[in-house]
Amino acid sequence: MKHGFKNTYTIDIDGSDFELHYTYEPGERETRMDPGCDPFVVIDKVMINTEDHNGNLVWVNVAPFIDVEMDYDWMCEKILESLKE
Repeated sequence: MKHGFKNTYTIDIDGSDFELHYTYEPGERETRMDPGCDPFVVIDKVMINTEDHNGNLVWVNVAPFIDVEMDYDWMCEKILESLKE
């Protein structure tokens, strides 16, 4: 059985680079006793590099502010597409 792995993927959204920290799970084959499942990713963090009030560059996790219904699924699809290449 293959185990998942953690990785990062950089994506451009409206001219800003976001670094997605994700876990990839390869899915499981269908068997007589188990319907199996497709590969999938779980996004753990959505990081952006920005300046703090002192002008220092800092990484900020903006995952809590993502529109889950639209953006999250789209980002997961982009990561899965990149893994097929």
